Amino acid sequence: MIIVIADDVTGAAEMAGVALRNGLDVQFITEISCDLPDTDVLVVATDTRSFSRQEAVDTVRHIADYLNEKRNISVFKKTDSVLRGHVMAELETLATSLGYCSTILLPQNPSKGRIISNGRYYIDGTPLHETSFSYDPEFPATTSCVEDIAKGSISMPLNEVPQQNRVNIGDASDLEELRIQVGKIGKNCLVAGGADTFNLFLNRPDIKKKSCTDPVINTINSGKTLVICGSTQSKSLIAMPYFKRCSSAEEGMPLDVFHGSPADKWLDTLYRSYTEHQALIIKIGHEATGGKEYAVRLRNLMSTVTASLINIEKPGLLVIEGGATAFAALKALQWNIFNVKKELSPGVVCLTYGDTDIILKPGSYPWGCMFE
Repeated sequence: MIIVIADDVTGAAEMAGVALRNGLDVQFITEISCDLPDTDVLVVATDTRSFSRQEAVDTVRHIADYLNEKRNISVFKKTDSVLRGHVMAELETLATSLGYCSTILLPQNPSKGRIISNGRYYIDGTPLHETSFSYDPEFPATTSCVEDIAKGSISMPLNEVPQQNRVNIGDASDLEELRIQVGKIGKNCLVAGGADTFNLFLNRPDIKKKSCTDPVINTINSGKTLVICGSTQSKSLIAMPYFKRCSSAEEGMPLDVFHGSPADKWLDTLYRSYTEHQALIIKIGHEATGGKEYAVRLRNLMSTVTASLINIEKPGLLVIEGGATAFAALKALQWNIFNVKKELSPGVVCLTYGDTDIILKPGSYPWGCMFE
């Protein structure tokens, strides 16, 4: 069994979609328990990117201690593609706890224009610290040098082998170069990275797959739809064809609530809109300027809103944008174990919990044709 440990829930869903695309059985959980599901790939979603460094280390160590009791497993550590979070602390904890001799970290996604060249990170040719990631409220990009972003790591050019007892961040400017770096993974090497790396990891000859599996399920639940946009940079969705075809409303967060005022009146408005319309879109609508404190408060508020509305009526379709918001919302709902239904597009995956379909979308990914 392959165990994927992700530091946010949308990244976890993305890995589940990659596994599904590769014809593997996959299960998705947000809490590790005594009995692991019988599956090819088990994706464990955490929210350690939003935790303190010590909380992240403790969470990863708890998972590693549990996995040490299991046999015939291999571990893939999903990291943020642009190295946000407590990447080095988590990798060093996992490698030590699970007895790996070295770590290869390949976070880049060349298929999305995200590459590492000569030890520097670029998005569509622009240095990382000159992109919108420089405004991230919790982990702003201040440099494009990967050794400075992930302090304590070492850069690994294509012509070098990984160093022992180190986190080696590999150069790769395209998928073929990434394939070369994945080829350096040995039995005693912890592998970490993003979706492109995981896809290549699953295509190694030692990974067994079913001979003919078509995981695509075309039907997504209709009926009541609730969309939670957790990103402060979300744009209006109300004009998309899906929402034009049905009775829909879009409610933004009032400015005073955004800045910390009580949300009671806004919640009353949301209750009415949710009851009166077939589809409700809830967005923040303002750009956060207060750093981590703002981010934490906003995600907690959005998760409370989500749980409150769903306690009134379960939707057929729940869409959540933003990993931290999604994790907080699912925890508020006490939903922990999910089936993986469909990969709508790379990085956008549909899970199921009971009679509700749940689409999780990373905040930095486009909506694409999801609501056509």
